Amino acid sequence: DAEGLLLPGMEGDADFLLWVGCVNSYNDVNTLPNLMAVFDAAGVKYRVLGEDEGCCGSIVHMSGLPGFKDLANGAVSRIQATELDTMTTPCAGCANHFKEIYPKHNIDVGVRVKHAVD
Repeated sequence: DAEGLLLPGMEGDADFLLWVGCVNSYNDVNTLPNLMAVFDAAGVKYRVLGEDEGCCGSIVHMSGLPGFKDLANGAVSRIQATELDTMTTPCAGCANHFKEIYPKHNIDVGVRVKHAVD
């Protein structure tokens, strides 16, 4: 049960945005707290969007369903609203879509995107 694992949006200084992704929110609920523990132990400041994160659109895109661009543009708006210049995600699908698929659809995330293992 992922309830209670996601933090609400954090205020204050942060080095990067931690984009959780749906897999880590609903299916692989152990990855996120472990990753956050690593960041916390390293003294790294990050921000999460919590319930405001929404979807990057990867599942919709891969399924061929309509609405991908709306989801992608919504994600970009929320990312850019943080005013951070770097985003890290433990989700391979999100990382791939932000770095490879969005540009193919003329969607600019506007931040440096890294997978958590980078």
